[in-house]
Amino acid sequence: MPVIAPDRYASIPSYELLEAAELGHVAVDQRLLHALLDDPARTLPGIVKFANETRDGRVYLGEDLMRIFCVHPSVDAMPFLEREIRAFPDDIPEEITEILTRLGPQAVEPLLALQRDLGDQGSELLFELACLGVEDSRIEEYIRSNEAERDFLLPMYHEHSQRKLEIEPYEIWARYPEEDEPDFTQAPDNERLPFLDSEYAPHRIEALDAWLHEEHSPALRAKILRMAKSDPEIDVRCIAWEALREDFDAPDIRRALLARLKDGEAPLEERVSVAIASSYMHYEEPEVGKVLREAYEDEDLRAGALQGMWRTLDQEFAGFAEPHLGEEERPDVRTQALVAAGMLRMSDSIPEIEQAFDSADFRHEALYAWILASPGATSKAEMAALRTRLEAIAEGFDEDDAAAVERAIELRCDLAGVDIAEPVKQAVSAKVGRNDPCPCGSGKKYKKCCGA
Repeated sequence: MPVIAPDRYASIPSYELLEAAELGHVAVDQRLLHALLDDPARTLPGIVKFANETRDGRVYLGEDLMRIFCVHPSVDAMPFLEREIRAFPDDIPEEITEILTRLGPQAVEPLLALQRDLGDQGSELLFELACLGVEDSRIEEYIRSNEAERDFLLPMYHEHSQRKLEIEPYEIWARYPEEDEPDFTQAPDNERLPFLDSEYAPHRIEALDAWLHEEHSPALRAKILRMAKSDPEIDVRCIAWEALREDFDAPDIRRALLARLKDGEAPLEERVSVAIASSYMHYEEPEVGKVLREAYEDEDLRAGALQGMWRTLDQEFAGFAEPHLGEEERPDVRTQALVAAGMLRMSDSIPEIEQAFDSADFRHEALYAWILASPGATSKAEMAALRTRLEAIAEGFDEDDAAAVERAIELRCDLAGVDIAEPVKQAVSAKVGRNDPCPCGSGKKYKKCCGA
Protein backbone atom coordinates (compact mmCIF):
# COMPACT_ATOMS: atom_id res chain seq x y z
CA MET A 1 0.00 0.00 0.00
CA PRO A 2 1.45 3.42 -0.94
CA VAL A 3 2.37 6.04 1.65
CA ILE A 4 -0.43 8.59 1.99
CA ALA A 5 0.44 12.02 3.34
CA PRO A 6 -2.35 14.15 4.86
CA ASP A 7 -2.25 16.67 2.02
CA ARG A 8 -3.33 13.86 -0.37
CA TYR A 9 -6.27 12.58 1.67
CA ALA A 10 -8.88 14.43 -0.39
CA SER A 11 -7.67 12.79 -3.62
CA ILE A 12 -7.68 9.22 -2.26
CA PRO A 13 -10.82 7.03 -2.47
CA SER A 14 -12.48 6.69 0.92
CA TYR A 15 -12.18 2.89 0.87
CA GLU A 16 -8.40 3.14 0.45
CA LEU A 17 -8.15 5.72 3.24
CA LEU A 18 -9.96 3.39 5.60
CA GLU A 19 -7.78 0.47 4.55
CA ALA A 20 -4.72 2.55 5.42
CA ALA A 21 -6.24 3.59 8.76
CA GLU A 22 -7.04 -0.05 9.58
CA LEU A 23 -3.38 -0.95 9.06
CA GLY A 24 -2.27 1.94 11.24
CA HIS A 25 -0.69 3.76 8.29
CA VAL A 26 -3.05 6.73 8.70
CA ALA A 27 -4.15 8.27 12.00
CA VAL A 28 -7.83 8.95 12.59
CA ASP A 29 -7.81 12.71 13.12
CA GLN A 30 -9.82 15.66 11.87
CA ARG A 31 -7.86 15.79 8.62
CA LEU A 32 -8.92 12.24 7.77
CA LEU A 33 -12.51 12.86 8.85
CA HIS A 34 -12.79 15.92 6.63
CA ALA A 35 -11.64 13.81 3.69
CA LEU A 36 -14.31 11.22 4.53
CA LEU A 37 -17.19 13.53 5.47
CA ASP A 38 -16.99 16.72 3.42
CA ASP A 39 -18.17 15.22 0.13
CA PRO A 40 -20.53 12.36 1.08
CA ALA A 41 -21.83 11.83 -2.45
CA ARG A 42 -18.30 10.82 -3.44
CA THR A 43 -17.07 9.14 -0.26
CA LEU A 44 -20.08 7.45 1.36
CA PRO A 45 -20.31 4.44 -1.00
CA GLY A 46 -16.70 3.50 -0.22
CA ILE A 47 -17.26 3.97 3.50
CA VAL A 48 -20.36 1.75 3.41
CA LYS A 49 -18.54 -0.92 1.40
CA PHE A 50 -15.65 -0.96 3.87
CA ALA A 51 -17.93 -1.02 6.92
CA ASN A 52 -20.10 -3.87 5.65
CA GLU A 53 -17.13 -6.17 5.10
CA THR A 54 -16.13 -8.47 7.94
CA ARG A 55 -12.64 -7.28 8.72
CA ASP A 56 -9.85 -8.20 11.09
CA GLY A 57 -7.53 -5.25 10.77
CA ARG A 58 -4.70 -4.18 13.02
CA VAL A 59 -6.69 -1.15 14.18
CA TYR A 60 -10.36 -1.44 15.19
CA LEU A 61 -12.35 1.25 13.38
CA GLY A 62 -15.86 0.19 14.43
CA GLU A 63 -16.43 3.11 16.78
CA ASP A 64 -15.08 5.59 14.22
CA LEU A 65 -17.37 4.19 11.52
CA MET A 66 -20.37 4.45 13.83
CA ARG A 67 -19.56 8.11 14.42
CA ILE A 68 -19.20 8.71 10.69
CA PHE A 69 -22.67 7.20 10.12
CA CYS A 70 -24.03 9.46 12.87
CA VAL A 71 -23.05 12.36 10.61
CA HIS A 72 -24.12 10.69 7.35
CA PRO A 73 -26.58 7.88 8.19
CA SER A 74 -27.09 5.28 5.48
CA VAL A 75 -29.51 2.38 5.50
CA ASP A 76 -27.04 0.63 3.20
CA ALA A 77 -24.77 0.28 6.24
CA MET A 78 -27.29 -1.89 8.11
CA PRO A 79 -25.14 -5.05 7.74
CA PHE A 80 -22.41 -3.22 9.67
CA LEU A 81 -24.86 -1.95 12.29
CA GLU A 82 -26.40 -5.39 12.71
CA ARG A 83 -22.95 -6.88 13.22
CA GLU A 84 -22.16 -4.31 15.92
CA ILE A 85 -25.51 -4.91 17.65
CA ARG A 86 -24.87 -8.66 17.66
CA ALA A 87 -21.48 -7.99 19.25
CA PHE A 88 -23.08 -5.90 22.04
CA PRO A 89 -26.72 -7.09 22.29
CA ASP A 90 -27.03 -6.12 25.97
CA ASP A 91 -25.20 -2.83 25.70
CA ILE A 92 -25.87 -1.28 22.32
CA PRO A 93 -23.45 1.63 21.74
CA GLU A 94 -25.00 5.07 21.99
CA GLU A 95 -23.70 5.87 18.50
CA ILE A 96 -25.95 3.15 17.06
CA THR A 97 -28.93 4.71 18.83
CA GLU A 98 -28.00 8.02 17.19
CA ILE A 99 -27.78 6.38 13.75
CA LEU A 100 -31.07 4.50 14.10
CA THR A 101 -32.86 7.65 15.22
CA ARG A 102 -31.61 9.44 12.13
CA LEU A 103 -32.61 6.58 9.84
CA GLY A 104 -36.10 6.46 11.34
CA PRO A 105 -38.57 4.45 9.19
CA GLN A 106 -35.75 3.07 7.02
CA ALA A 107 -34.42 1.13 10.01
CA VAL A 108 -37.67 -0.55 11.06
CA GLU A 109 -37.73 -3.58 8.76
CA PRO A 110 -34.08 -4.66 9.21
CA LEU A 111 -34.33 -4.09 12.97
CA LEU A 112 -37.46 -6.20 13.26
CA ALA A 113 -35.76 -9.00 11.33
CA LEU A 114 -32.77 -8.77 13.65
CA GLN A 115 -35.07 -8.69 16.69
CA ARG A 116 -36.75 -11.92 15.60
CA ASP A 117 -33.34 -13.52 15.08
CA LEU A 118 -31.99 -12.45 18.48
CA GLY A 119 -35.09 -13.56 20.37
CA ASP A 120 -34.57 -13.39 24.13
CA GLN A 121 -31.16 -11.76 23.60
CA GLY A 122 -32.78 -8.79 21.90
CA SER A 123 -34.37 -6.98 24.85
CA GLU A 124 -32.07 -4.00 24.39
CA LEU A 125 -32.91 -3.87 20.69
CA LEU A 126 -36.63 -3.95 21.49
CA PHE A 127 -36.02 -0.90 23.65
CA GLU A 128 -34.35 0.77 20.67
CA LEU A 129 -37.40 0.04 18.53
CA ALA A 130 -39.75 1.48 21.15
CA CYS A 131 -37.72 4.70 21.28
CA LEU A 132 -37.17 4.97 17.53
CA GLY A 133 -39.83 7.65 17.18
CA VAL A 134 -41.56 5.80 14.35
CA GLU A 135 -45.25 4.84 14.41
CA ASP A 136 -45.43 1.40 12.86
CA SER A 137 -47.98 -1.29 13.63
CA ARG A 138 -45.31 -3.97 13.36
CA ILE A 139 -43.33 -2.41 16.22
CA GLU A 140 -46.44 -2.16 18.38
CA GLU A 141 -47.45 -5.72 17.59
CA TYR A 142 -44.01 -7.03 18.52
CA ILE A 143 -44.00 -5.11 21.80
CA ARG A 144 -47.48 -6.43 22.69
CA SER A 145 -46.31 -9.98 22.05
CA ASN A 146 -43.54 -9.62 24.64
CA GLU A 147 -45.23 -10.21 27.98
CA ALA A 148 -42.10 -9.50 30.01
CA GLU A 149 -41.45 -6.05 28.50
CA ARG A 150 -44.91 -5.03 27.22
CA ASP A 151 -46.08 -2.92 30.17
CA PHE A 152 -42.78 -1.05 30.29
CA LEU A 153 -42.20 -0.50 26.58
CA LEU A 154 -45.70 0.13 25.24
CA PRO A 155 -46.17 3.55 26.91
CA MET A 156 -42.66 4.46 25.82
CA TYR A 157 -43.44 3.49 22.24
CA HIS A 158 -46.64 5.58 22.19
CA GLU A 159 -44.88 8.58 23.70
CA HIS A 160 -41.99 8.54 21.23
CA SER A 161 -44.01 7.70 18.13
CA GLN A 162 -46.51 10.49 18.69
CA ARG A 163 -44.06 13.31 19.11
CA LYS A 164 -41.82 14.89 16.54
CA LEU A 165 -38.19 14.22 17.33
CA GLU A 166 -35.80 17.14 17.07
CA ILE A 167 -32.51 15.64 15.94
CA GLU A 168 -29.49 17.79 16.67
CA PRO A 169 -26.42 17.64 14.42
CA TYR A 170 -23.97 15.05 15.67
CA GLU A 171 -20.85 16.62 17.19
CA ILE A 172 -17.98 14.53 15.90
CA TRP A 173 -15.10 16.99 15.71
CA ALA A 174 -14.47 17.46 19.42
CA ARG A 175 -13.91 13.70 19.71
CA TYR A 176 -10.78 13.79 17.56
CA PRO A 177 -7.52 15.77 17.56
CA GLU A 178 -6.95 18.21 14.75
CA GLU A 179 -3.77 16.37 13.84
CA ASP A 180 -2.41 13.00 14.88
CA GLU A 181 0.21 10.70 13.45
CA PRO A 182 0.13 6.94 12.82
CA ASP A 183 1.65 4.50 15.28
CA PHE A 184 3.94 2.08 13.48
CA THR A 185 5.04 0.08 16.53
CA GLN A 186 2.79 -2.88 15.63
CA ALA A 187 3.55 -2.78 11.92
CA PRO A 188 6.07 -5.22 10.41
CA ASP A 189 9.35 -3.88 9.06
CA ASN A 190 8.30 -4.14 5.43
CA GLU A 191 5.38 -1.78 6.11
CA ARG A 192 7.45 0.71 8.07
CA LEU A 193 10.29 1.03 5.58
CA PRO A 194 8.48 3.10 2.91
CA PHE A 195 7.62 5.72 5.52
CA LEU A 196 11.31 6.46 6.05
CA ASP A 197 11.28 7.97 2.55
CA SER A 198 8.01 9.85 2.94
CA GLU A 199 8.08 13.52 1.97
CA TYR A 200 5.97 14.15 5.08
CA ALA A 201 8.43 14.55 7.96
CA PRO A 202 6.11 13.26 10.73
CA HIS A 203 5.94 9.94 8.84
CA ARG A 204 9.71 9.65 9.00
CA ILE A 205 9.68 10.52 12.70
CA GLU A 206 7.00 7.97 13.60
CA ALA A 207 8.67 5.23 11.57
CA LEU A 208 11.98 5.90 13.32
CA ASP A 209 10.23 5.98 16.66
CA ALA A 210 8.95 2.45 16.01
CA TRP A 211 12.57 1.30 15.69
CA LEU A 212 13.74 3.27 18.70
CA HIS A 213 14.21 0.27 21.02
CA GLU A 214 15.11 -2.38 18.48
CA GLU A 215 18.35 -3.60 16.98
CA HIS A 216 18.62 -3.09 13.24
CA SER A 217 19.83 -4.99 10.22
CA PRO A 218 23.01 -3.59 8.63
CA ALA A 219 21.02 -2.13 5.75
CA LEU A 220 18.50 -0.45 8.04
CA ARG A 221 21.28 0.79 10.31
CA ALA A 222 23.00 2.40 7.34
CA LYS A 223 19.71 3.99 6.27
CA ILE A 224 19.09 5.45 9.73
CA LEU A 225 22.64 6.76 9.91
CA ARG A 226 22.22 8.57 6.57
CA MET A 227 19.02 10.14 7.90
CA ALA A 228 20.74 11.16 11.13
CA LYS A 229 23.52 12.88 9.20
CA SER A 230 21.59 14.54 6.41
CA ASP A 231 17.80 14.68 6.83
CA PRO A 232 16.71 18.30 6.24
CA GLU A 233 14.46 18.28 9.34
CA ILE A 234 16.19 18.53 12.69
CA ASP A 235 13.42 16.60 14.47
CA VAL A 236 14.04 13.69 12.11
CA ARG A 237 17.80 13.84 12.64
CA CYS A 238 17.32 13.87 16.41
CA ILE A 239 15.19 10.76 16.58
CA ALA A 240 17.43 9.03 14.03
CA TRP A 241 20.42 9.58 16.31
CA GLU A 242 18.45 8.22 19.27
CA ALA A 243 17.40 5.17 17.26
CA LEU A 244 21.06 4.35 16.71
CA ARG A 245 21.50 3.77 20.44
CA GLU A 246 20.85 0.07 19.88
CA ASP A 247 23.66 -0.04 17.30
CA PHE A 248 26.26 1.58 19.50
CA ASP A 249 28.65 -1.39 19.28
CA ALA A 250 29.04 -1.00 15.51
CA PRO A 251 32.31 0.92 14.96
CA ASP A 252 30.88 3.19 12.26
CA ILE A 253 27.92 4.14 14.47
CA ARG A 254 30.15 4.80 17.46
CA ARG A 255 32.44 7.03 15.38
CA ALA A 256 29.51 8.92 13.90
CA LEU A 257 27.92 9.51 17.32
CA LEU A 258 31.16 10.79 18.84
CA ALA A 259 31.86 13.02 15.86
CA ARG A 260 28.45 14.69 16.04
CA LEU A 261 28.60 14.87 19.85
CA LYS A 262 31.83 16.86 19.66
CA ASP A 263 30.76 18.98 16.70
CA GLY A 264 30.41 22.43 18.20
CA GLU A 265 28.71 23.67 15.03
CA ALA A 266 25.87 21.14 15.36
CA PRO A 267 22.68 22.43 17.03
CA LEU A 268 22.51 21.65 20.75
CA GLU A 269 19.09 20.07 20.20
CA GLU A 270 20.72 17.52 17.91
CA ARG A 271 23.70 16.97 20.17
CA VAL A 272 21.51 16.17 23.18
CA SER A 273 19.85 13.42 21.14
CA VAL A 274 23.31 12.12 20.32
CA ALA A 275 24.14 12.26 24.04
CA ILE A 276 21.03 10.19 24.82
CA ALA A 277 22.18 7.62 22.28
CA SER A 278 25.69 7.72 23.75
CA SER A 279 24.65 7.45 27.40
CA TYR A 280 26.32 4.02 27.58
CA MET A 281 29.75 5.63 27.36
CA HIS A 282 29.09 8.45 29.83
CA TYR A 283 31.97 7.37 32.07
CA GLU A 284 34.34 6.96 29.11
CA GLU A 285 33.48 10.14 27.26
CA PRO A 286 33.13 13.36 29.35
CA GLU A 287 31.48 15.12 26.41
CA VAL A 288 28.26 13.15 27.10
CA GLY A 289 27.80 14.68 30.54
CA LYS A 290 28.95 18.08 29.30
CA VAL A 291 26.28 18.15 26.59
CA LEU A 292 23.57 16.91 28.95
CA ARG A 293 24.40 19.59 31.52
CA GLU A 294 24.44 22.28 28.84
CA ALA A 295 21.10 21.11 27.44
CA TYR A 296 19.58 21.04 30.92
CA GLU A 297 20.04 24.81 31.16
CA ASP A 298 17.83 25.25 28.07
CA GLU A 299 14.18 24.93 29.14
CA ASP A 300 13.19 23.57 25.73
CA LEU A 301 15.81 20.80 25.94
CA ARG A 302 15.54 20.01 29.65
CA ALA A 303 13.29 16.95 29.27
CA GLY A 304 15.72 15.37 26.80
CA ALA A 305 18.65 16.23 29.05
CA LEU A 306 16.99 14.51 32.01
CA GLN A 307 16.28 11.46 29.89
CA GLY A 308 19.93 11.25 28.92
CA MET A 309 20.94 11.69 32.56
CA TRP A 310 18.89 8.83 33.93
CA ARG A 311 20.00 6.60 31.09
CA THR A 312 23.59 6.95 32.30
CA LEU A 313 22.60 5.47 35.70
CA ASP A 314 24.98 8.00 37.24
CA GLN A 315 23.52 9.04 40.59
CA GLU A 316 25.47 12.28 40.33
CA PHE A 317 22.63 13.45 38.07
CA ALA A 318 19.98 12.93 40.74
CA GLY A 319 20.29 16.55 41.81
CA PHE A 320 19.17 17.71 38.37
CA ALA A 321 15.97 15.64 38.50
CA GLU A 322 14.95 16.32 42.10
CA PRO A 323 13.73 19.95 41.62
CA HIS A 324 11.33 18.86 38.86
CA LEU A 325 9.48 16.02 40.59
CA GLY A 326 6.62 18.46 41.21
CA GLU A 327 7.04 20.46 37.99
CA GLU A 328 3.71 22.01 37.00
CA GLU A 329 4.48 23.96 33.85
CA ARG A 330 6.32 21.27 31.88
CA PRO A 331 4.69 17.81 31.98
CA ASP A 332 7.44 16.32 29.80
CA VAL A 333 10.10 17.49 32.25
CA ARG A 334 8.19 16.10 35.24
CA THR A 335 7.75 12.77 33.48
CA GLN A 336 11.48 12.41 32.90
CA ALA A 337 12.23 13.55 36.46
CA LEU A 338 9.95 10.85 37.87
CA VAL A 339 11.56 8.17 35.71
CA ALA A 340 14.96 9.45 36.84
CA ALA A 341 13.88 9.15 40.48
CA GLY A 342 13.30 5.45 39.92
CA MET A 343 16.23 4.64 37.65
CA LEU A 344 18.70 6.60 39.80
CA ARG A 345 17.30 5.03 43.01
CA MET A 346 16.44 8.42 44.55
CA SER A 347 15.12 6.99 47.82
CA ASP A 348 15.10 10.38 49.53
CA SER A 349 12.57 11.56 46.95
CA ILE A 350 9.89 9.01 47.84
CA PRO A 351 7.62 11.74 49.40
CA GLU A 352 7.79 13.80 46.20
CA ILE A 353 7.09 10.72 44.10
CA GLU A 354 4.04 9.94 46.21
CA GLN A 355 2.64 13.42 45.60
CA ALA A 356 2.24 12.48 41.93
CA PHE A 357 -0.06 9.55 42.76
CA ASP A 358 -3.06 11.90 42.66
CA SER A 359 -2.32 13.08 39.13
CA ALA A 360 -3.78 11.07 36.26
CA ASP A 361 -1.01 12.40 34.00
CA PHE A 362 1.85 11.16 36.16
CA ARG A 363 0.41 8.40 38.33
CA HIS A 364 1.83 5.48 36.36
CA GLU A 365 5.34 6.98 36.18
CA ALA A 366 5.16 7.72 39.91
CA LEU A 367 4.06 4.19 40.81
CA TYR A 368 6.81 2.79 38.63
CA ALA A 369 9.43 5.08 40.16
CA TRP A 370 8.27 4.32 43.71
CA ILE A 371 8.94 0.59 43.27
CA LEU A 372 12.39 1.17 41.78
CA ALA A 373 13.44 3.87 44.23
CA SER A 374 12.19 2.29 47.46
CA PRO A 375 15.12 1.38 49.72
CA GLY A 376 15.74 -2.11 50.96
CA ALA A 377 16.63 -5.52 49.67
CA THR A 378 15.09 -7.15 46.62
CA SER A 379 13.46 -10.57 46.77
CA LYS A 380 10.16 -12.06 45.74
CA ALA A 381 8.82 -11.79 49.27
CA GLU A 382 10.06 -8.24 49.68
CA MET A 383 8.47 -7.19 46.39
CA ALA A 384 5.12 -8.72 47.39
CA ALA A 385 5.22 -6.74 50.63
CA LEU A 386 6.29 -3.61 48.76
CA ARG A 387 3.39 -3.96 46.34
CA THR A 388 0.91 -4.33 49.20
CA ARG A 389 2.32 -1.27 50.90
CA LEU A 390 2.20 0.77 47.70
CA GLU A 391 -1.39 -0.24 46.99
CA ALA A 392 -2.40 1.07 50.40
CA ILE A 393 -0.51 4.33 49.98
CA ALA A 394 -1.92 4.85 46.47
CA GLU A 395 -5.45 4.02 47.68
CA GLY A 396 -5.86 1.04 45.43
CA PHE A 397 -4.92 0.10 41.88
CA ASP A 398 -6.97 -0.02 38.73
CA GLU A 399 -5.96 -2.34 35.92
CA ASP A 400 -3.48 0.10 34.38
CA ASP A 401 -1.97 0.93 37.77
CA ALA A 402 -1.46 -2.74 38.51
CA ALA A 403 0.21 -3.26 35.13
CA ALA A 404 2.64 -0.38 35.75
CA VAL A 405 3.51 -1.71 39.19
CA GLU A 406 4.03 -5.25 37.91
CA ARG A 407 6.35 -3.97 35.18
CA ALA A 408 8.41 -2.15 37.80
CA ILE A 409 8.52 -5.19 40.07
CA GLU A 410 9.49 -7.39 37.14
CA LEU A 411 12.30 -5.02 36.20
CA ARG A 412 13.58 -4.70 39.75
CA CYS A 413 13.45 -8.45 40.35
CA ASP A 414 14.97 -9.22 36.98
CA LEU A 415 17.80 -6.80 37.61
CA ALA A 416 18.44 -8.42 40.99
CA GLY A 417 17.88 -12.00 39.77
CA VAL A 418 14.32 -13.22 40.21
CA ASP A 419 15.35 -16.75 41.19
CA ILE A 420 17.63 -15.66 44.03
CA ALA A 421 16.04 -16.75 47.30
CA GLU A 422 18.08 -14.49 49.53
CA PRO A 423 17.53 -10.73 49.43
CA VAL A 424 19.97 -8.94 47.17
CA LYS A 425 21.04 -5.39 47.80
CA GLN A 426 21.11 -3.22 44.73
CA ALA A 427 24.14 -1.00 44.36
CA VAL A 428 25.44 1.27 41.66
CA SER A 429 29.16 1.30 40.96
CA ALA A 430 31.06 4.48 40.43
CA LYS A 431 31.60 3.74 36.75
CA VAL A 432 30.00 1.34 34.31
CA GLY A 433 30.79 0.68 30.67
CA ARG A 434 28.38 -0.53 28.03
CA ASN A 435 29.79 -4.08 28.08
CA ASP A 436 30.49 -4.22 31.82
CA PRO A 437 28.31 -6.27 34.20
CA CYS A 438 25.25 -4.21 35.11
CA PRO A 439 25.63 -2.59 38.55
CA CYS A 440 22.14 -3.72 39.55
CA GLY A 441 23.41 -7.23 40.12
CA SER A 442 21.48 -9.00 37.39
CA GLY A 443 24.54 -10.70 35.93
CA LYS A 444 23.76 -9.20 32.52
CA LYS A 445 25.81 -6.71 30.55
CA TYR A 446 24.81 -3.12 31.19
CA LYS A 447 23.74 -2.65 27.54
CA LYS A 448 21.23 -5.50 27.87
CA CYS A 449 19.97 -4.48 31.31
CA CYS A 450 19.56 -1.01 32.84
CA GLY A 451 21.19 0.50 29.78
CA ALA A 452 18.34 -0.74 27.64
